[in-house]
Amino acid sequence: MTAFARAGDRLGITEGQAWTLAIVFGIAVLLLPSLRGIGLPAIAQDALPVAQAAPLPQSGTPGGAATTPGTVATTAPGTIAAPPPVAGGTAPAPAPRPAAAPRPAAPAPAPAPAPAGGSPGQPTAPTPTDPANPPAGPAAPPFVGALDVAVEGTGDVTGIAMTADGDVAVVTTGTGARPAAVSLYAPSGDLRERHEVGDSPLATTTGGAALVDDEVWFVDETATAVRAIDPASGATRVVTTIPDAPVCLLSGAFSDCQLALEDTPPQPRHLATDGAGTVYVTDTGQRAVWRLDDGTPTLWHQGLDYAAVEGVAVVDGVVHLVSHRAASLLDAATSTVAQVVDAGATTTATPVASSAPGVVWTALTALDGGVLAVASPGTGAVVLISGGGTSVTEVGEVAGQGLTRPTALTARGAAVVVADNRIEATGQPHRVAEHTPSGGAGDAPPLAPPDGTPGLPTDPPVPGT
Repeated sequence: MTAFARAGDRLGITEGQAWTLAIVFGIAVLLLPSLRGIGLPAIAQDALPVAQAAPLPQSGTPGGAATTPGTVATTAPGTIAAPPPVAGGTAPAPAPRPAAAPRPAAPAPAPAPAPAGGSPGQPTAPTPTDPANPPAGPAAPPFVGALDVAVEGTGDVTGIAMTADGDVAVVTTGTGARPAAVSLYAPSGDLRERHEVGDSPLATTTGGAALVDDEVWFVDETATAVRAIDPASGATRVVTTIPDAPVCLLSGAFSDCQLALEDTPPQPRHLATDGAGTVYVTDTGQRAVWRLDDGTPTLWHQGLDYAAVEGVAVVDGVVHLVSHRAASLLDAATSTVAQVVDAGATTTATPVASSAPGVVWTALTALDGGVLAVASPGTGAVVLISGGGTSVTEVGEVAGQGLTRPTALTARGAAVVVADNRIEATGQPHRVAEHTPSGGAGDAPPLAPPDGTPGLPTDPPVPGT
């Protein structure tokens, strides 16, 4: 019995009807990108704010490689922008692991001021003349100045997370010469400790990271798994492995299956938590989002017109997702940030903001106040989105230095913490630094197209299109 006969039996139809459904489904999938380009109402991209590519750092800009203003990252349809090749031939031997810096003892909490008149909720500042209630000293800030860490002796940074005690956990990928690792840095920038991770650290490709309870969870792309590490002890564990979902039509399944004609393997990329125990993992291989409840994966969201999915963040319980649309005969490839609403049996994605044609967005994080930050590695910028997409700005400089290739993001309150993977030929180490936007969504007003006419952007040149 053929696969279509078996599918027909499951669906209560004849084999010929199963063939007809398969052909109709295939034609619909193939036509979706072109139909979207001529006004398919399901994705109303034309009404979205478009982020134009900001000028890139010029040669001589601290922290930036020589680039051409206005150039953008380009990818083949259905692929993700690859990092620029490392110049200079063979990577240098790994630097010796520095000794772990001792953790400072936590300061004793200051006594709370006594309420006036015994009335709770109305505290009064203590006076020096009150020996029973001496004045409390000022609370120590978690950082002295802005965070700025040099990440040396590692592969590219793929994920970052702030730990519960104020350290920054930096997840780096294996390169064949340098093992995949999770490194902990103190607020001062000193390396506390470094733990190799993965089944074969030199050959392990890592992904995004997030703090879940007191552990740092990160993606192990090589093992198609999510791992957790205890920052204090370095103990790691496998939280879950992302399943290879079958194709819906051929398997006769209606849940936990791929909306595709070809069975593609899983490739987890980024993750985020809602703070209540649920973790969302993007799977760019199967163009889906998995929801982890107590570590158990459920295929939660996917899209027929997704070429890939990337960053994910949760704002007030609402999942926000970065997805790519493949180029078609009428459209260049774009990236979109969308809200994904769970309606129980189905999920619906509503676009918030879209990149300029040919520009690829990757990692995503949410700052206090509902501001979203998304990495744009090809343009050397972080895009800030606020007001439901009404304000979109780009930041190309962090802590006085131009960005080269931002690939990982996390939040520290209202500040965005950026991992900048510098090109090794510049002789500068990778960097993790903090930027606090001013004026809500950024340091500049919402981007306008070069001719100054809102809604009529001028597309940047895209080679090969």
